[in-house]
Amino acid sequence: MIPSTPIDTAHALFNALSRADWDAAAQLADLESVATWHQTQIALLADEVESSAEAAPSPGSGSLRQIQMDVATTADRLARHGSTLFPELFGTTTLAELATSSPTRFFSRYLAATAPLRAASGPPADPHVIGELFEGDTAYVLYRWGGLGWPRQTRELSVLTLRRVSEGWRYLIDQLSGPPVSHLARSAHQ
Repeated sequence: MIPSTPIDTAHALFNALSRADWDAAAQLADLESVATWHQTQIALLADEVESSAEAAPSPGSGSLRQIQMDVATTADRLARHGSTLFPELFGTTTLAELATSSPTRFFSRYLAATAPLRAASGPPADPHVIGELFEGDTAYVLYRWGGLGWPRQTRELSVLTLRRVSEGWRYLIDQLSGPPVSHLARSAHQ
């Protein structure tokens, strides 16, 4: 069940994160933002796989390249590299399986994979929720969370953005800062 107020959703999210209940935390996310985030992460991951498959630049050389994230390019990359495994992050899951997985399930797995990064910022602490602001069907929950690192912001005041849905309020994951899945995959292979 989705909480009926933005503050209740924020508390439920923070409680789920502190309990390491990744599924509960992911279930509170706005479904549209999860789907957009999933599509972006798959495009970035497919780009990373494609880039890794290409010839490495010579030592001392460097290049900048634009990441192509359009649907056609991503589909082409998935067709060529869909069997790539990510054992360090997702067990025996392939890129193609990640692309067709439930966006909410994928986000839950992402939360689990990034848990060590959040733990590195210090002992878990419940954030102090200050209040909420409304702007139509969007709400902003203001909070302070001790510690540094995602999702604990280094700013004095942090904001969780939420959207009203028919059953209550869900948070927007595109507002969260955190490493892209492609960076986690690159780090796991180094």
